[in-house]
Amino acid sequence: MLIMIVDDEEVVREVLCSFLKKMGHQTVALPDGQSAISYAEHNKPDLVLLDIKMPGLSGIETCYKLKRMLQFSPPIGIIIITAYDSYETVEKSYWLRGY
Repeated sequence: MLIMIVDDEEVVREVLCSFLKKMGHQTVALPDGQSAISYAEHNKPDLVLLDIKMPGLSGIETCYKLKRMLQFSPPIGIIIITAYDSYETVEKSYWLRGY
């Protein structure tokens, strides 16, 4: 399984990659939303772990663009990972699942 990790914090990317590689998964770690979109244009990840608060495109904007772009069958999974605890942000993330 190819898992794309998108987070602006290098240590988060490193820890997630290390853990997932030990479980036998392939990983690609990217520092921002634009990099994720560029990568996904040429490579289909099976799963995306996506931070919400990043410079440039937010995780919400990145999720929206990825879901529009990656209309694969079967669809890829996108899991929002964040320490951001705003109800509004959680609500926006929830509504993206049905897009």
